Amino acid sequence: MITNKVSATLEDATARSVLDTLKQVETQLPFLINLSEEEKRRMVRIGDGVMPFLVKCLEIAKQNDDFLPRAFDVSEMEKDVNLYRQLIPVYQAMQLLCVKMEDTISELRSEAYASALVIYGSAKNSRIGTAGLGDLVDDLATRFARRSSAKTKQSNNNQ
Repeated sequence: MITNKVSATLEDATARSVLDTLKQVETQLPFLINLSEEEKRRMVRIGDGVMPFLVKCLEIAKQNDDFLPRAFDVSEMEKDVNLYRQLIPVYQAMQLLCVKMEDTISELRSEAYASALVIYGSAKNSRIGTAGLGDLVDDLATRFARRSSAKTKQSNNNQ
C-alpha cells in the first residue's frame, strides 16, 4: 500500500497570494544580487563564525581610523556588517522554508509516481477485454521503453 504523508490541497487563490507575497519580499530587499559563477569563485571564502571578527575589526576602525588607508570607508563597512547581521535570520528562515518545500515536492512526486505505477500495472493486467485500454497502456509503456540495440551498441562503442 502507498504511504501518503502529504494529503492536502492548495487553492489557486492561495498559491497566487503566496507568489505575490514572495514578490513583495523581493521588492522589500532591492539590494539582493545575483553573482556569476566567476564572481563566486573569486570571492574570499569565510565561515559562518566570522561575525565576531567583523565586529571587532569594525570597532577598531571606528575608534582608530587614522591608520587606515584614506580610501577605506568605515561607514560602508558598518553598513555591510549590519546588513549581514540582519539578513542572516531572514536567510535561515527562507532556507528552512525552501528545505520544507523541496521535501514536500519530492514526497508528492514520489507518492504520485507510486500511484501511477499501480494504475499502470493494473491497466496492463486488465487491458484484454477492456475497450481502448490497450492503446492507453501502449502509450504509457513508452515511459519504460529501452533504447534500441543500435543506439546501445553505438553508446558502448563510444565508451
